[in-house]
Amino acid sequence: MNATGKTHPASATQTIAALLAGMSLFLGLEWPPECQASAPPGILHHQGVIAVDGAAFTGIGAFKFALVDAAGTTTFWSNDGTSTTGDEPASAVSLVATHGRYSVALGDTSLEHMTSEIPASVFADQADVRLRVWLAADGMGSQLLSPDQRLGAVGYALSATTAASVPDGAIGNAQIAPGTLPSSRSIAGPFQSAEPNTSYVATSASRTTIVLGETTANVGDLVQITGAGAGGWIADHYQPDVWTARETSRSWRSVASSADGSRLVAAVYGGRIYTSSDSGVSWTAREGDRFWYSVATSADGAKLVAVVQNGRIYTSTDSGVSWTARESDRNWVAVASSTDGSRLVAAVYGGQIYTSTDSGVTWTGRKSNRQWFALASSA
Repeated sequence: MNATGKTHPASATQTIAALLAGMSLFLGLEWPPECQASAPPGILHHQGVIAVDGAAFTGIGAFKFALVDAAGTTTFWSNDGTSTTGDEPASAVSLVATHGRYSVALGDTSLEHMTSEIPASVFADQADVRLRVWLAADGMGSQLLSPDQRLGAVGYALSATTAASVPDGAIGNAQIAPGTLPSSRSIAGPFQSAEPNTSYVATSASRTTIVLGETTANVGDLVQITGAGAGGWIADHYQPDVWTARETSRSWRSVASSADGSRLVAAVYGGRIYTSSDSGVSWTAREGDRFWYSVATSADGAKLVAVVQNGRIYTSTDSGVSWTARESDRNWVAVASSTDGSRLVAAVYGGQIYTSTDSGVTWTGRKSNRQWFALASSA
């Protein structure tokens, strides 16, 4: 159900990884009787998962789509109709990805730069049709995601316009290859791990969660889910070992990371500041017990700043080994840092905003007293 593809990277340090087509579930696909004799709309629903530099991408991506042959040299359809030889379309479709997930109705002409539906002849005339995707996101130029993903049986439903003309009983076991239509499995419980090419019927009165596994699935595999119970169902993506518990239970209040994720700083409300130089595997206690409320770091993790509620601002220039108290006792609740750590901004709840241009050595009050609660800084 999920295939991992790689881009042709724009640089050695930044790549986009994509999980394509495998998240495309066409669940309980069935034409109403009154529609079976007419041509179905030329739309294919596609869902996918994308990650930028290994992290699930959230934001707006510029996607381009084309249906191509196995060799990738002939285009049968593209989102704006400009691709003919497997080349990149001229215009992109803007889609929102949330926690790495996006969806699109290929051929939906109500979308900008989606200029035509997918002709049924694409699947009627071709035995091997593949989806090719380009993506521009997170400041990178358009990248070709590879490999092209072969479309499974669902795409060929677009060419099945004569189903109503088949006499009742004309298709039996002799006309269907063994295993083509496996028996449905009934799900009565709250959880089910899905297997590829399997049909499930959710019968529970409460909602059933169906987890789509990755380890045994291949591109083109299908999972069919039918909701027969009052509780309905949801499909979730398999994400093994996403989090590993580190350190111990404390009243953690704030955390910040260097640009590469190797140097971390975390603050305990009523406790100490902790730093890590190995991406959180091990931690070292720093400074004393205080009501730490917010921390920030420079991109290299060397310059740190932390604020204490009803206390002072503290800065460090050696990745948290030593700290210097700055400014006065105030109800500090938020702090942010520029990339190089020279420009800082801190907020007082019920007071002013304060800025610094010398890595926190001196501070200037800004604006008027307000109930400031959060803030941010540009690079």
